[in-house]
Amino acid sequence: MSKTNNLKTGCVKTILLAAVGMFAFVVLWAIVNFRSTVKNGEPLIPVTSQATIVEGPLNGNGDVDYLEALNLLYADGVTPENNSMVKIVEGLGPMVSEGALLPDEFFVRLGIAPLPEEGLYYVSFGDFLEAAGYQRSRKEGTPFYDLFNDYEAALEEVWDPETNPMLEAWYQRNQNPIQMIRKGLERPKYYFPLINANGDGLGGASLSVCVRLRLLARFFNVSANRNLELGRIDLALEDVLAMYRLGQHSSSSATLVEELVGIAISDMANFKVAAICVSKKPSSQQLRKLQKAVEGFVPCRSLAKILQSSERFTMMDTLISIGRGEYDALTPDGTMDLTNFLTGIGGKTVDWQECSLVVNAWYDRLVDVAKIEDDQKRLQAFLQIEKEMAEMDAEVRSPSSTFLTVLGGRESKGKAMGQIMNGMLTPSCSSIANAETRSKTYFRITQIFISLAAFEKDNGFYPKTLAQLVPQYIKSIPLDPYSNLEFKYSLVSEIDINSNSGSLTKLVPEVYSVGLNGTDDTAATPTGEERLDDIAIPWN
Repeated sequence: MSKTNNLKTGCVKTILLAAVGMFAFVVLWAIVNFRSTVKNGEPLIPVTSQATIVEGPLNGNGDVDYLEALNLLYADGVTPENNSMVKIVEGLGPMVSEGALLPDEFFVRLGIAPLPEEGLYYVSFGDFLEAAGYQRSRKEGTPFYDLFNDYEAALEEVWDPETNPMLEAWYQRNQNPIQMIRKGLERPKYYFPLINANGDGLGGASLSVCVRLRLLARFFNVSANRNLELGRIDLALEDVLAMYRLGQHSSSSATLVEELVGIAISDMANFKVAAICVSKKPSSQQLRKLQKAVEGFVPCRSLAKILQSSERFTMMDTLISIGRGEYDALTPDGTMDLTNFLTGIGGKTVDWQECSLVVNAWYDRLVDVAKIEDDQKRLQAFLQIEKEMAEMDAEVRSPSSTFLTVLGGRESKGKAMGQIMNGMLTPSCSSIANAETRSKTYFRITQIFISLAAFEKDNGFYPKTLAQLVPQYIKSIPLDPYSNLEFKYSLVSEIDINSNSGSLTKLVPEVYSVGLNGTDDTAATPTGEERLDDIAIPWN
C-alpha cells in the first residue's frame, strides 16, 4: 500500500473516531443529565382533544389519567346485574395465582363485595389432581402425567365417565361454579376492570382474569365431548354456545390480549361444532336450532376500537411517564434505550405536545385502516403501513439523524420522539387483523358445516354444490373473506373404517378458504417452504 493510501486511510479513521467520540459524548451527556424538568402540578401536555384525545379525568399533575379514562369508557352502561364478568369472577374466585388475590378495587368497580379467599370456586384439572394428593410432574409414566394426558385427550375426543373416573370427579366438582358462569355468560355486557396495584399507569394493569378464561373454554370443550359420548346432544350444543359467548365477551373487551384470547376461544368453538356435525349424532332439528343460535354471534372484529382506546391510551400514558423521567435511561441489560436518550437532556427540551400530535396522527391512520370493511384491502393497507413504519424507524434511529435531533430544537425532538415511540410500541396490526379474518373464516366454514350436516341428515347424502343448501338449510352462502368469492367446495373420497359392512369408500364434503395468499392450494395447510395457507376445518 502506498504512503498516500496510508495517509487517506489514517485520515478516514481519525474522522470516524472523532465522530464516534462526539456521538459517545452526546450519549454520555444525555445519560448524566437524564432528569425531567417538568414541574409537578402542571400537565406535561396541554389537555386538548387534539393532543390528549380525551380531556379527563386528570391526575394530581393535571395529566390525563388514561387508566381511569379507559375504565370509564368500558364501564359505560354496565351494572352488576348486566355484567357477565360478575358471575365469571364469582365462579372463578378471587385467587389469580398462588398467593395473589384480586385487589378490593377490582370488586368496587364491579359493584360487588370482595369475595372470600376460600369457596367452592372453579378449579383447574391440574390443581384438582394436586389437591387429591398427586404430585405435579411432567415425567412420563408418573400418575400425574398419565392422568393429565387423559385430560388432554378429552379436549380432542369423546370420553366415557366410567373409564375416566378422575376426570369425571373433576367434572362433577366444578358443576356449581360452572353453572353460575354459564348463566353469567348470557348477560349482555362484559366489563373487566383494569387495575394497576403498583400505580405506574395503564401499561402495568393486570390481565390475570382474562387469561383464566381459556381454562373455562377448555372445560366446556371437555364437557361437550362427555355429553356427546353420552348422547346428550342438547347439552353438548349448550357447551359450544357457552364457548361462543365466552369468546365473544372476551374479544369485545378493552385490550388486545383479551381480544386474542377471545379469538382463540371462538376458534375452539368452531372446531368443536365441526366435530359435532361430523359425528352425525345431532338430529336435523337440533342442527337447525344450532344454526339459528350461531347466526346470532358476530365474528370478532374489535381492532379499530382497541386501537382507538386502549392502545392509543397506553401510548399516551407511556409518553407522559417518559416525559416526567419515570423511565431509566439504561435498560436492565445495560444498553441504551433510544427513547430515553432523546429525552435525556431534560423534559423541557422536548416539545411533548408535538410528540403527542405525531403519535395521534399515526393512530388516526391505523384506526381508519382498521375500519376498512374489505378484509383483503384492510390487510394490505396494514402491511403498507408497517413497511413505512420500518423505514421511518430505521431513519430516525440512525446515528446521524439522532445526532441532529439532539442538537435540534424542541419541536424536532418532539417529532423524533413521536416517530420512535410509534416504531417501538405500535402493535403488529396486520397480524391481529389477519387473526380476526382467519377467525371469521373458521366461523363461516362452521356455518356451512352445520347446513351440510342438516342436509345429509334429511337426504342421506351431501349436496353436489353449496347452492343446494339455500334457502332451506342456510339463508345464503357466506363468502370467503380472503377472496370475496365462494369457498372452495367439493366431495372427496374417504375410507370409512367404521362401516358395519367392512371398510368402504364414502364421499365427504371439503370446504376451505384460499387463505392470505389468495391462491387455491387444494386445502393444503402451511408446510415448509411452500407457504401454502389454505384455511380448512377437517371433516373427520
